[in-house]
Amino acid sequence: MKRLLWKEWRERWLWFVLWFVAVLGTAALGEGQQFCGSGSTPLSSWIVLPAGLAALAGLRGYNSELQGNRATFLYSRAQLWGRLLAAKALPGLGVAVVAAALGALVCRVTAPAAYLPFVTPAHLAQGALEMAGITGGLYLLGLSCSIVLSGLAGSIIALLLWFGLVFLSGQTVAIVFHGGYVRMFVFALCAAPVVALAVIARFGLTLSWEQRLKRFVLILVLVSLTGGLLNAIPYVRTFVSGVTGEAEEEQPVGYLSPRGSNAIYDGNLRRRYVTVWINLASGRQQALNKHADVWMSASHWLSDDCLLLQTNENDNPFHLGCWRDGKVTLTRIPTKEINARALYFSPDGTRLLWEDWPQLKLINPQTGVITVIAKLPPARAERRDGMMNRCWWQDNRTVGYTEPEVKQMHFAAAP
Repeated sequence: MKRLLWKEWRERWLWFVLWFVAVLGTAALGEGQQFCGSGSTPLSSWIVLPAGLAALAGLRGYNSELQGNRATFLYSRAQLWGRLLAAKALPGLGVAVVAAALGALVCRVTAPAAYLPFVTPAHLAQGALEMAGITGGLYLLGLSCSIVLSGLAGSIIALLLWFGLVFLSGQTVAIVFHGGYVRMFVFALCAAPVVALAVIARFGLTLSWEQRLKRFVLILVLVSLTGGLLNAIPYVRTFVSGVTGEAEEEQPVGYLSPRGSNAIYDGNLRRRYVTVWINLASGRQQALNKHADVWMSASHWLSDDCLLLQTNENDNPFHLGCWRDGKVTLTRIPTKEINARALYFSPDGTRLLWEDWPQLKLINPQTGVITVIAKLPPARAERRDGMMNRCWWQDNRTVGYTEPEVKQMHFAAAP
């Protein structure tokens, strides 16, 4: 096994080193944007560099075995295929984990002083896991495609075949990699190349390229169809929904508040589709969509007693629903666009801080009045480090925020 691992290192060490350096470089030069976000912000576009190099390292995986009839020689020994496959996979997965862990450490060391309070262990761990998962997954995808045709060009052709299957299936690459709508079919699409890798590594590496290509395409199609058939079975769909937290579109949907005091749910009531607020302590219920339909998927709990609702009204679709004195009070928010993840209640719960860059605003939950309390110059706002924008309540009368251009903390009065 040691000799096989040494063989893989000698053949692909350059790709592994470039991949490793790319992860550390994006963490250092990008001031840690890959590993420290606000918790709701995805990884920045710089991840394309290490992700692309990880895929290239995998695409070169079986190139040497498919050239010069080396596969026949290697497979002349019994049980060697499993050790060879492990020797191909382990170095790349090791680089993915080690580079992500060290990248998180580099982020903590190089982050500007103004951002250090937000570079928490939880953010670093989440970012490292995402980096390791994305690069490691792309490495396995590239390795799976390298077993079909010889040379880097042949591996890329196999990769394009998989991408073609993804698009022809009606899914998009974004859904496959980001899990926008988790289904058994999407699981099968992602698993199909790895299944093909294991099958061909065991039974087809010594065959001609035409036979390997036929087996690769056949396995991709069969595994994907199997996932589609499983997704069509109601019991399987219900099980997957329970594991992933997704709800089936045809079923009533409910959202519980953070501490479980209140909830909203959709359902049919007297042949009318309504959204209902229920206070679980008293059992009282109140319909929320008397005048407009509420979009459940766009509603977010801001606290245990306050919910941001989005309706189908064109002019002012957003409302704040708060449980007060035994009933729900709805307050219209005069804006056409708002991000619920950028809203923060004051410590006393009387006001909302809205991170609407390049402005910081206050919202009165009772009246809906919006007040601007701080504003960044437009030129600086355009050049901000998007992953590091943060604001917070210093106390009930003071708001703190970071100015990305100069990487400093500032404080503003919250009247």
